[in-house]
Amino acid sequence: MSYYKFRECDDLNISTLEKQEIFFPSMAQLSDAFDGKFTQDERLFDDLQQKIKRRYVYCLFEGDELSVRDNRLMWDYYADGHKGFCIEYSSQILDGYKPYDIVNNIQENVWMRVKYTESAPETIRIEDNVEGLLAEVLRTKNKQYEHENEVRLLLHSSDIVKGCVKTTNAITHIYLGCNITPEDKKRLIQITKNLKIPCSQMKIESGTYCLSCELIFDPKLSGSE
Repeated sequence: MSYYKFRECDDLNISTLEKQEIFFPSMAQLSDAFDGKFTQDERLFDDLQQKIKRRYVYCLFEGDELSVRDNRLMWDYYADGHKGFCIEYSSQILDGYKPYDIVNNIQENVWMRVKYTESAPETIRIEDNVEGLLAEVLRTKNKQYEHENEVRLLLHSSDIVKGCVKTTNAITHIYLGCNITPEDKKRLIQITKNLKIPCSQMKIESGTYCLSCELIFDPKLSGSE
């Protein structure tokens, strides 16, 4: 199994790729307006808001190359309408993170699979297992997002330097969107050559709504372009 991040071709995303880093946004920076939202006992408001602010999350799509080709919604939403790129990570991306475990209260510096449901998270009350329910909030999304097949890396703010974490050797492939500009394509191909990572271009198959994948650089093949 591999893990994927669909990205726009902005300076931050390209710079972190070049440095083999990942940028952890705060919960407040996530694109889904419902992410991390919950109701709580008013006596817990300040404490829970501080806990949310200290948590940073990196969202990944879990799948394989076929699911990257077939999941056009991810290219639309997260890769700037196919003008961006997609990073493929090996399972090494999970190294250093513990599996989420509500029973043993392991909730920070963890990886967790998102669960999709029609029901919003339950109200957090002062007599509840507050930490446990808060972690459940962070891994719960509406069923409409089920196609994202999401895995999350969750960090505490004290473990992040300027929002970035190094991921040396975890990147295994770069995919370029079918609508990527020539300038961004050239820049990303050069980065993949420097990092010695294979690079492929997504293409629209003629007369269909399907995407195919064409290898355009392979470090194992001398002189590949």
